[in-house]
Amino acid sequence: MTTLDLNMKYLTYILIIVSFSVSAKENCPLNGYWKSNEAMTLESFSKLNNVTKKQKEILGNDFFVKMYVFIECEQFTTVMDDWKETSPSQIVSVDKDSIKVKYKEFPTDIEPTIKEVVIKDDCYSIPIKITSGQFNEFFCKTSKESYFNEINSIIKKSNNDLN
Repeated sequence: MTTLDLNMKYLTYILIIVSFSVSAKENCPLNGYWKSNEAMTLESFSKLNNVTKKQKEILGNDFFVKMYVFIECEQFTTVMDDWKETSPSQIVSVDKDSIKVKYKEFPTDIEPTIKEVVIKDDCYSIPIKITSGQFNEFFCKTSKESYFNEINSIIKKSNNDLN
């Protein structure tokens, strides 16, 4: 095999790998680590009418700064305080600025729901329905390190609770 043949072979491998990487990013644009964005979420929440005092107490008290999400193409793992849950999901469609995702919103749900996730810059938003109406919860890209620091703090807390 000549040097030109070897170079062509390596170039072909590189092009295949790059095309798979681009395809995966296009088909699974949320793949990665995300952290809830309190300021953006509370801005959306503040536009609701008829919010109860209890809803303000629960949702307005550092509630939206605690959640981390690791999204893969067919599942997502949510971490908050001492709670961690992995849930299957399915991408229904991908558009330029949004994705439709099918998943069970609550563990007690019999049927999965389909929600439209809107992507803007390095953040995405997902609609949240409460008795007072609907607002958007926002998540922005974060590092793998931040995500695992949160998981490690959950593990430490669990171990301390057992002792």
